[in-house]
Amino acid sequence: MSERGEVVAGQELSVGAAKEPLPPPVEEMLLEVVQARDDVAFASVPMIAFPGQVPERVLVVFLRGGSDPEAALGALSAGVAAGFEAVAAVHPGVAIEPMAVMPVPLDRPLDGLAQAVVMTDTHLLVADVGAWQRARRGPQPWWRRMLGW
Repeated sequence: MSERGEVVAGQELSVGAAKEPLPPPVEEMLLEVVQARDDVAFASVPMIAFPGQVPERVLVVFLRGGSDPEAALGALSAGVAAGFEAVAAVHPGVAIEPMAVMPVPLDRPLDGLAQAVVMTDTHLLVADVGAWQRARRGPQPWWRRMLGW
């Protein structure tokens, strides 16, 4: 089951890497889920603290231009939920924490939250190295974008 959340402009969020790595079966499952989608350019698994909540790990997928974020969200959420059930069945001792999925389209400039996620170095998959490098470069002045620098 997934819930939709909304981040209001001006809210302060904390974004960073987790102290503990993902358990290997969970990491492998998440990697399989994101690799199954052709529209995923790269994915990260940072810790994000939303206002009034404890920090939680979030699967953030950066989608290639022209991808449908709603369709990706539905498919990825279902894949993650099914994957967690499979991991729990095969590895009963593995601690499984709930994980939200956040799709970020790359066909527009990244907002502050997405830029912070990219800079955490918590990447799980980099299918499109060029897109990942452009995202890590950060926002560029309009004249650099126009000249391709």
